[in-house]
Amino acid sequence: MKRKYGYLIAVVTALLLSCTEASDEVVIFNSRNNYPVLDLKLSDVADIEYIKLNHGHNDILLRGLNNGGRRLFITDDRIYLDDAQRRLFVYDRAGNMLFNIDRLGRGPGEYFPGFDFIVDTAQQEILLFASAFRIAIIFDLDGNYKEEIVRPERMYFNARGLLGDKLLGYYENHENYTMAVFDPRKGVTDSIVMDYRLPKIIDPEGLAAYKQLINAPGGMFIFSFRSDTIYFINNDLKVRPRFVDQSYNMNSSELYSPHLYPIMETSEYVFFSLIFSHITHPDERLKFFVYDKRKSQFFRLKQLPNKDKIENQYYYWQALLEDSPELMWYMITMNHNYAGALIDAHYLIEHKEILSEPLREIASTLDEFDNPILMLIKFR
Repeated sequence: MKRKYGYLIAVVTALLLSCTEASDEVVIFNSRNNYPVLDLKLSDVADIEYIKLNHGHNDILLRGLNNGGRRLFITDDRIYLDDAQRRLFVYDRAGNMLFNIDRLGRGPGEYFPGFDFIVDTAQQEILLFASAFRIAIIFDLDGNYKEEIVRPERMYFNARGLLGDKLLGYYENHENYTMAVFDPRKGVTDSIVMDYRLPKIIDPEGLAAYKQLINAPGGMFIFSFRSDTIYFINNDLKVRPRFVDQSYNMNSSELYSPHLYPIMETSEYVFFSLIFSHITHPDERLKFFVYDKRKSQFFRLKQLPNKDKIENQYYYWQALLEDSPELMWYMITMNHNYAGALIDAHYLIEHKEILSEPLREIASTLDEFDNPILMLIKFR
């Protein structure tokens, strides 16, 4: 079944609904507005936990605060962390490695580097998508191999997510973008098609790093660089617009304005960054905004001083030490309420004197060959 969503119909309907239902309000944003500045600390909105990832057999050795292409999923008792899309490691919440999935190869139940994974706690399964995404390899939650499913069509998606008991996939073509409900055993069972509004931007280095599906309480945000609307899909697969970016002048040549991108929703706020193409805006700086749900108002988030021509990693360290919410941008996970990062042991050792507790205490137990420390940020 395929459902088509036109932009104008969706927005007009949502605006009419907003007159009677506050939850369906469509919020307007414009990057040209002079929004007031809000000075907010990371600890104001989240609880921070540090976990030492202990050594185990064939264990993980990751470097760097920025997770980059790594994916992280958290449950009450486990941490699922991929290693450069080659291996999947599972730790308990104390940082002890329980098992890993390491099946590089060409045979049954094996995969090439570049897999994607989803943990389905309801079905008690780990789904690993590999080999041009025609193959789904399924394990139980203890890492035991169950089966391999090879489909005649590619199950390729730009992004995947688990919404309730449904697997979602996002993909694009030249005319529109689509949300698909899929099952590795059955293929695509439903789809929702949404129209583009903006021209395509080609930026293989900058734009490829951004997710199209962003987990949020009760559903997911749907983001496209070719739409001026951030949609929300709830657990019942109902799609509605939540934020419209009016920064674009459709009658001028300024179509490549930075895009409003949702990062994290908490009980009080929705956090955004203003992201951009490195090709069309080479001198642009990442900016952060926050929508206060209680005041129904956008604010510009107070940021750290601009560090021109300084490596990105320096910026991460500075954000960590100064309790800045900018840090969450580099650390969003597969959970709707967690961000997470890996902090090098050598960095903590070298900067032990300026660290706050409990990082200073952890640093005193490390040597430079230890695994990174996992920084978990749970938003309230």
